[in-house]
Amino acid sequence: MKITPQDIHSQEFRRSLRGYDMDEVDAFLAQVADELEARVQESLHLKDQLKVLEERVTEYRQLDQRLKDTLVTAQEMKEEIAKVSQHKVEAAAAQARVEAQQIVADAHKKLVRIQSQVDEMRRYRDSFIIRYKAFLDQQYRFLADYARTEGAGGEGAKAAEKPAAAPGPAQKPAPPRKEKTADGGELEIEVASEDAGEE
Repeated sequence: MKITPQDIHSQEFRRSLRGYDMDEVDAFLAQVADELEARVQESLHLKDQLKVLEERVTEYRQLDQRLKDTLVTAQEMKEEIAKVSQHKVEAAAAQARVEAQQIVADAHKKLVRIQSQVDEMRRYRDSFIIRYKAFLDQQYRFLADYARTEGAGGEGAKAAEKPAAAPGPAQKPAPPRKEKTADGGELEIEVASEDAGEE
């Protein structure tokens, strides 16, 4: 049976001739009741504290679970970001390789085109030099013939008074002269005959 402090205060005993002193019994019962009341209040207080602590434990457990979920989500996001970053890096590297190959190919085409232009200019230069040399040779022969004609003087006039000699056999044209170019080729140059200059 559960006894409360109120039960102790209201408890009455039968009197007997050889019983205990009633004042002492009442005083002891009052002390017991007060002590029991204090224990009851302390128990209630402890129950309240326990309830508060249990609520805090529940909150901490929920917070702990949320932190675990957050860590898991953060780890998954980290892995996903790493995958995306790696994919971007590989894609950028592939694009860079393609662009580098295109740049090299374009540079090679330009180099081939420039080399072709240089070779063409060299051929033109060699042809010009050969033709110019042939022109100078022709002019030199022409001036030499002119100088011989002017030096003859009167002999030239007398020769003019003489009847013209019968024309001799036709002279064959001089064979073309071959000149080598810088690229190893040959170029034919037509050379005027000396007889043409003398006429």
